[in-house]
Amino acid sequence: MQISIFDTYEEVIKRANDTEYGLGAGVVTRDIAKAFWIAKNIRSGTVWINQYDNLDALAPFGGYRQSGWGREKGEECIENYLETKFISFPYNDFKGFKKALL
Repeated sequence: MQISIFDTYEEVIKRANDTEYGLGAGVVTRDIAKAFWIAKNIRSGTVWINQYDNLDALAPFGGYRQSGWGREKGEECIENYLETKFISFPYNDFKGFKKALL
């Protein structure tokens, strides 16, 4: 754990986002509105507010940057097993379109 002195919240966010990793972060404060604003702006897979390492099986888990690709747990983990495809064709070329759909 690292505790640092800071002058502005923007400085805290810049320091947090200026790292090679982004698996987890924690914000400890009495100002919950400010905590959510900071958490929203920190590029980390998980941000705990006034707690740490509290995980739920339904919550997605994974990091940003060098801390991982994709997510484990929760609905987001399904994305690791899906492939997206985009098919494009000219609108004026409907010949055989109905047959192709059947």
